[in-house]
Amino acid sequence: MAGGVAAPPKKRKVIDKGKSSNVDKRFYNDAAEKTSQVRDKVIDMSPDLIAKILEVPRPLISENTIVYPYKKKEQVPEIGKVIDEICDIPIVWVDKNTKIGQKNLGLSYRMLNRIILCNINPRGHIVDFGSDRAQLLYAIGTGVCIDLSFYIFNLIYNASKVMDRRQNLPFPILITKILRHSGVAFQPSDVVMHAMSLINEGTLKKSLGQAESSHCSNCAPPSSGQSEIVHETDTHV
Repeated sequence: MAGGVAAPPKKRKVIDKGKSSNVDKRFYNDAAEKTSQVRDKVIDMSPDLIAKILEVPRPLISENTIVYPYKKKEQVPEIGKVIDEICDIPIVWVDKNTKIGQKNLGLSYRMLNRIILCNINPRGHIVDFGSDRAQLLYAIGTGVCIDLSFYIFNLIYNASKVMDRRQNLPFPILITKILRHSGVAFQPSDVVMHAMSLINEGTLKKSLGQAESSHCSNCAPPSSGQSEIVHETDTHV
């Protein structure tokens, strides 16, 4: 952590991808080490700050406590053990570039993978993923304690260091809350991200309707002599 003034980045990063507000983009553009300067305010990012904003307490960690993200190398489970737990269709793990397909997961882990993508790993990819996502699925599925704030902190920090225009900026609403908490002055012209409305019966029906419409649009019409009903046997969550 820099104490007081953020060191300027060696080369200014330009980020314009995804549904993020202009102040969120400024946060990522001006990120240096673990601080960011937005207008005249320096924000010292930390897992504790994220925990405070989210009102999610961090786990109490003793020397022998296993917490994800893992703190010790010996705590990281073998990838073969992870695959055996989360996959119904096994894969051969070759190296760090090997990907696990969504179709390989067991049904409960398919559902969990979708929840993770929408909530705590918004930069991820739903179709296939590597060992990091696999370890997170395994940790949640087997009851390992999760340090959510530290996990989110790592995602934000990595996003500020590795620019990928194909991926959205993570956590724009959280970043907006952090900026407000840090006293950043918002201008009337600023585009500010807001949380979506809570899921209710109406939003559920709309979601189901969109899914049904998408499914029907991708289906070829039956031939003129065909009357049997075809049931989908492989359900992708």
